[in-house]
Amino acid sequence: MSAEYFAELKETTNRLVEETKGRPIEELDRMMTRLSDRFRDYIAEYEDIEAICPSGEFKARYADFIQHLVNHGTYHRGNVTAMLRQLGHPGTPTDFGYYLYICNQS
Repeated sequence: MSAEYFAELKETTNRLVEETKGRPIEELDRMMTRLSDRFRDYIAEYEDIEAICPSGEFKARYADFIQHLVNHGTYHRGNVTAMLRQLGHPGTPTDFGYYLYICNQS
């Protein structure tokens, strides 16, 4: 990956950190919901998720990016749960099957 790519990534990351700094949790929740909606709309535009997504010098299928996003989110949910438990809180279930079960109960 090029130095320009990493510079742009750093700039974007710094901008996002500044945009979210000091925001109440309710606002962060709304921002995350909007981002999730944008991502869902973006994916819905593509009929062939096996197609190659142009992403600079790195080439991967849309399906690969989706899988990475899901796995990466799982990783961070596990980290948050571990931190909550270290602080003496019960944590929260992170199992996808459990999530689907809960969704079907309402």
